[in-house]
Amino acid sequence: MDLEYLTEDYAVTGQIKPEDLAVLKGQGFNTVLCHRPDHEGEGQPEFSEIAAAAEALGMKAAYLPVAIPQGATEEDHAAYRDALAVTQGPVLAYCKGGGRAKNMWKAAQG
Repeated sequence: MDLEYLTEDYAVTGQIKPEDLAVLKGQGFNTVLCHRPDHEGEGQPEFSEIAAAAEALGMKAAYLPVAIPQGATEEDHAAYRDALAVTQGPVLAYCKGGGRAKNMWKAAQG
């Protein structure tokens, strides 16, 4: 995983796998936000697998898919803001390559 820290307690990355959650937990992450729709690419783990692995480690996970990087709707942004309001940091957000995750964070900054 190649993490890009946008703040001290918020990072983005590309697609993660369920087995990555233990490493992320060890790095201090408490919440994982998924901006990648299920079935977007071959071999991509479903969010339910990520969520189950996160839950088993005592982490929170939220599914906030965005279909295209520049195509986030106002509903997408509202759901993201709502999720951030109840997250426990540090937070890792991911999508296919990290772009959508970064764009969602940037849009929320105002």
